[in-house]
Amino acid sequence: MAVIEQHYREVVAALDKELGTAYTFAYFWATRRPDAEYPLLEEVVGEIVNGPFSASGAGDDPISAYDWVSSGMHL
Repeated sequence: MAVIEQHYREVVAALDKELGTAYTFAYFWATRRPDAEYPLLEEVVGEIVNGPFSASGAGDDPISAYDWVSSGMHL
């Protein structure tokens, strides 16, 4: 079993406990921005979480990404 498969449930639980769904999603989504600076400012999290969104291709669907995060980030 790969290390990721072995420990991802622990990581998911820790992220949810420390950041919550909205912040976890925002941090993952922000990696797509070349100018992202961490830690994310509260305003940036709000911009990411509250859209507006426009999907422009494969892997570019924020609603599905948020659903994935909020449902436990299953591999």
